[in-house]
Amino acid sequence: MIQPPTKRCKIFLAALSVFLTACLTACNEANQESGEEQSGDSLTLPLFAPKKNTSTGKSGGKLLLKKGSKSTVLSGGLSRGISSGQKAGIVSGTSLTGAFAGTFNPLVYTRAVQERIKENWQPSPAIATKFGVVTFNVDHTGSISNLLVKEPSGSADFDHAMLVAVEKAVPMPPLVATAPARVFIEFTFDERLLRGVATKEDLKKIVEEQSAAIKQKADDYQAYSLRGRAYRRLGDYAKAIADYSTVIAASEEKVQPFIERAKCYLYIDDYKNALSDSQQCLKLAPDLATPYCLEASALLGLGRLGEAARAIDIALALRPGDPEVWALRANCDNLALKHKEAIADAAKAIVMDPEYGSAYAYRGDAYEALKDYDNALRDYTKNVELEPEQSQSYLRRTELYTKLGQYDKAVFDATQAIRLSPQNGEAYYYRSHANEELGLKAQAQKDLARAKQLGQSVF
Repeated sequence: MIQPPTKRCKIFLAALSVFLTACLTACNEANQESGEEQSGDSLTLPLFAPKKNTSTGKSGGKLLLKKGSKSTVLSGGLSRGISSGQKAGIVSGTSLTGAFAGTFNPLVYTRAVQERIKENWQPSPAIATKFGVVTFNVDHTGSISNLLVKEPSGSADFDHAMLVAVEKAVPMPPLVATAPARVFIEFTFDERLLRGVATKEDLKKIVEEQSAAIKQKADDYQAYSLRGRAYRRLGDYAKAIADYSTVIAASEEKVQPFIERAKCYLYIDDYKNALSDSQQCLKLAPDLATPYCLEASALLGLGRLGEAARAIDIALALRPGDPEVWALRANCDNLALKHKEAIADAAKAIVMDPEYGSAYAYRGDAYEALKDYDNALRDYTKNVELEPEQSQSYLRRTELYTKLGQYDKAVFDATQAIRLSPQNGEAYYYRSHANEELGLKAQAQKDLARAKQLGQSVF
């Protein structure tokens, strides 16, 4: 009889399944290029959060929270903020109203800003494949200032559409009293990714467009970066790595290409190179949390749990309100067999972002290890619901269904995992075991042979 496979370590790939666009530029670069002094404490958070039943690739931005700074509101159409005494549906996550009521919740606020801009973003189909970035400040009244195009798209019409979308979104959601005096926002526009509906055809089109740009101008490194992003979303990690390597070779002072290449290495379980790239990021930008998360993920893959835990602690000190970092610690807890701690850490991530799928996955791992199968199944199912395009979402539930003897459901989930990741030998192995238990001997042997062909160990 084929024995069910042993669960392998499920490594957290920091910032991989949620924010996969070119919005993760370093804080210091953004501050320098914004043209104004950025003083005081700051916290960087992704502007876009995962949405239920949508693609995991999204446009995004970052929110720089600034304490004790002042801003000058632009005149004219950009100063239509609301007064502090005016009632509003405050975005703090509380039931209180009024511009200065409630507790500031950065994650909820970023989502509210996202929705305001999306409502007013209407580029023409002719320029919908373009890409650009704008920056601006928001004050307590919801007014904005210093609206600039940071990264031009190459199309005057598209650049104008970006500015108009932000202008029409004024007033932005007002800030509560407990928020910083203003926030600095860097917002990435990409029509297809913004709507969360980028298909494989869209991504292939981006590859074609950027390849043509590179053919026309061999040193168009933005084109290499955009093509690398598309390759990564298509699952062609070797080509993505090649494109990011070209950018890195041209300018080793840029943090972002190292971050993106490290993510690709993590996707293919090349933890040694992922660790090297993440450590290079730390040399260039020691105050960023993302490189510490990437370093921790690589160290977990290499089995160096103590070092990974230390890197996670630093990331938490830099970004205590980030659910991804708490989920990363939950995964580290599980690998260290601290399952109750993992449940608590994953729960913190879920409170911060109830739609962050990985937190449910790692809490499910902890429940399964503690033999609380009902809660494990609940969390795995939530993970599938939130991350339906991730093969590991189905693979986790496949394993649990196998353990529970629900082999028909195991076959279904394993098949979904194979559809999403055809080279996943583990999925074939689980399906082989489930098919044998269902009496489908021929299919079981076929799946087992495929699992061996893909390098899956047989127990």
